[in-house]
Amino acid sequence: MSEYNLHAYHYGFHKVKHHEINKLLESVAMAGKAYHNTECWRDDEYSESAESKIQKAAESASSRMEELEAQNAELKAKAKRLHDELGTGGRIDVSFVLEHLKGIFKEQS
Repeated sequence: MSEYNLHAYHYGFHKVKHHEINKLLESVAMAGKAYHNTECWRDDEYSESAESKIQKAAESASSRMEELEAQNAELKAKAKRLHDELGTGGRIDVSFVLEHLKGIFKEQS
């Protein structure tokens, strides 16, 4: 993971564990360091504005969160299917699991 510039002149941020959030914090810090007033963060004709950089960083973080939420939902669904296959009522039926495993091994031989 790369290092982030999280310090403006009058404020700064602490690095967190997630790259996308660090990029968002870095965008805000860099805007604060480059301009004294937030009204200067808007687009100009020469370069990408601080406002645009902050927006892009937020969209990237949001996109990654959506990916993780989808993966989480998929894992929960798989866990529920496995639970439903292995047992009932919150208990695992060991004899069912053993029979299920025997069937898998027979198919593979």
